[in-house]
Amino acid sequence: MTLNLSEFYSHWKWPATKERFDMIKEFMEKEVVQLIKSENPKVLDVMAGSGIAGAALVEALGRGELTLLDLRDDEFYKVKEFTQRNVRTVVGDVRLLPKIFKEKFDVIVCWGSSIPHLDPKSLILFIAGAREVLNEEGVIVIEQTDLMERLIREGFQKMMVEGGEKDLLTLFYEYDKERGMIKKHIYKLPEISYVGDLEAKLWSTSDVEALVHLFFNKINRKKAFEYGVRDVIVGVGPRKEISWKVLFEGVSE
Repeated sequence: MTLNLSEFYSHWKWPATKERFDMIKEFMEKEVVQLIKSENPKVLDVMAGSGIAGAALVEALGRGELTLLDLRDDEFYKVKEFTQRNVRTVVGDVRLLPKIFKEKFDVIVCWGSSIPHLDPKSLILFIAGAREVLNEEGVIVIEQTDLMERLIREGFQKMMVEGGEKDLLTLFYEYDKERGMIKKHIYKLPEISYVGDLEAKLWSTSDVEALVHLFFNKINRKKAFEYGVRDVIVGVGPRKEISWKVLFEGVSE
């Protein structure tokens, strides 16, 4: 049985805590706020879950409108723990941003372990769509764990204990070469009851950064844990063209 994300995250709980909120807010205050020029910025938090990252950004800004997008709506209510601003919630697929939104945003945030759910083609659709729904000075902020670095450091583990509360056992059983996705059986601990199957992509931070570079002019990567978070990729200014010359000059800087 292949799990949908709503079913998966009913078992894999991410902590929506004040401590985590404060950590994200500190990062936003120091690294993102100064990039946003709008007096009333529109913030879109995609694959948002509880919306903790989008809420942290609007609170760091002290202004703005927040929209949350996710395939599931079961955690949207938690955003009220972190901001009292009006929040719009949308159930939708991150690969379809230009179809879902006809307006322009100032910032798009993607936080947590969201990117591994996307295969390479899906990630391209997300970033390309983000470019189209951002304004000319728009900013994209992606938090990403370097999963390849972890793989090299720790070795590939066919069996792992995972989950926000370390209560899930995952067993690797297949690699999809066409899509670059690993497939895992998931069991609930301690009873070892079968939950379902899930796919994931072992993205490196440089992989994600390179794809963001295709669609955004300026790229900045922050080192892991500098603010108690993972690596964070920040792209500024959606590209209007993607010629070899433009990309070469950006890579050569």
